[in-house]
This record gives sequence, C-alpha cells and structure tokens, in this order.
Amino acid sequence: MNAAGELVDSVLRAMHRTVNDEIRKVVWANLNVEYFDMHKQHAYKTQRREFELDFTDDDGTGLWLPSDNYGILSVWDNDNQIEFLPRDEASVDYQDGGYRYYTYIGKDDDDEEGPLFFSSDMTIEPGDDGATTFTCTALTADHTGEYVQFGQEPGFYVLTAAKAFKPRYYGPSLTGKDIIIRPATTERMVILDASGEALDDRTVSVWYWKAPRTLYRESDRICLPSVKALELRVLRSMPEAKERRPVSERELANEIAKCIDMDPEFQKRRDPRDVGNQKFRFNSKSYYETR
Repeated sequence: MNAAGELVDSVLRAMHRTVNDEIRKVVWANLNVEYFDMHKQHAYKTQRREFELDFTDDDGTGLWLPSDNYGILSVWDNDNQIEFLPRDEASVDYQDGGYRYYTYIGKDDDDEEGPLFFSSDMTIEPGDDGATTFTCTALTADHTGEYVQFGQEPGFYVLTAAKAFKPRYYGPSLTGKDIIIRPATTERMVILDASGEALDDRTVSVWYWKAPRTLYRESDRICLPSVKALELRVLRSMPEAKERRPVSERELANEIAKCIDMDPEFQKRRDPRDVGNQKFRFNSKSYYETR
C-alpha cells in the first residue's frame, strides 16, 4: 500500500507546485474527499467487516447499525442457514415469500431525527502522538460504544468512555468546534420473516463495508489496491492541474475499473434458489412436486 505523502508529492509535482504550502494543504484536503468518496462507491476488501446483531426481544423498530456503515453486503442467520435479502422499506412485498431486511434512518427515543448528541464546545488536542480524549462541557452522559465525529473532519471514531475514543485522532487541533455522537445518517435494520412480520427471536451476522480512516500523516497507508485512480481524482479536483496535467473521463474510468478489478470480489453463496430464496432440493420422489 502506498503512503499518503507519496501521492500528495506526486500531485504537487504534476502541477509544478512542490514548494507551495497553501496548495499542499488543499491537496491533502481534496485527497480525503476523493478517498472517502471512492470507498462509498465500492466495497474494497480492506473495509469489509462482520458483526452480529441480536434481534432477540426487538420491538419491531430494528437495531442500530454502525455509523460508519457505507453499505450492507449480506445478512445471514447462520443457525438456520437463511439469507435475508435487501428491500427498501417502502417496497416490501409481503407476498414474495422470502426472508428480507430493510434499513432506514433511525430516530432517538423521543422519535426525533438527528444525532444522539450535538454540541459546539468540543476541544481536542492531538499533539505528535495523536489524541484519544476530548473535552466538552455540555456532554454529561456516557455514550460508550456510539460513533463520534469531530468538527468538519470526515473520520468516524468509537467512544470507549464518556470522553475517550478509538482509534487515535491525528487531525488538526480543534477548539470550540462541533461534536456529533451517532450522526443523523446512522441507520437501523429490521429483519422480516416470509410473511412480512418483524423477527425478534434470533441473531444474524451482517457483512458491511465501512468508511476508511482519514489520511493525516505522510506515512498513512492508502487502503486501495491501486492509488492511480485516487491520484487522478485529486488532480481533477485541482484547478491548478488543468493546464499541466489534465485528466480525461476515459483515463479516470479506466483506472477506477483497474482498481476494482484488482480487489477480491465478495463471494456470496450461489446455490440454486427458488423465488422465496430457499435452496432447491433435488431429492424429491416426484419431479412434478411444487417447488
């Protein structure tokens, strides 16, 4: 994996701006914008994760998904070998006969949309070794386990205590800035049985892909099979590059395709299945039996 500093230097050389500190800051900012956007568009292997959701005694409103979730790859009940298929909440067909799931933007306990907590008095000082704590006078509750974001920084962090988190934050110092716990874009998941009823009696395994870590340090590794597409995207975002290093749509599309081709595909079970997503059984005594 290439280091972020190498890509930044390459972009600056292409623009003939290697000694311009202001342009360097813009390149770093655009690098993260394009980096996060690329990860939203494809589930690269480095960002795939599995976790379990215990729906036992769920009240039908579903369970919270991780706030850094960029998309669901599969949902399985491993005990019963049942795959839940994705549906949009508004298009659930209660006559299609299969096990399904849907996600939706969640609400808090007061049925209000928005983050779990928001304040504008957060301060964080990373220093050379990064930060794992912050200060915020308005925050008096402990939301351990929830995801948090700082200011305008794109990364997601997990609270390990009331005002402690992981992984380490290496971004700029922030004083009197916004803090967002469980961002408003966080979704909930509901699983349905074949008759369309919400299930509350099992645990499922969820594979999803997550947002990457923000690139702050020159040594930070870029979690992509190839960095050429990302470099081209950053060049295209810089007006200063249009004259010396223009980027065509064809060149960019070719490099993105190469990057995706180099990434291992997420393999799902491919057994023959009927319209209800149940496996075909070939041990029946009658070839004309209803399948």
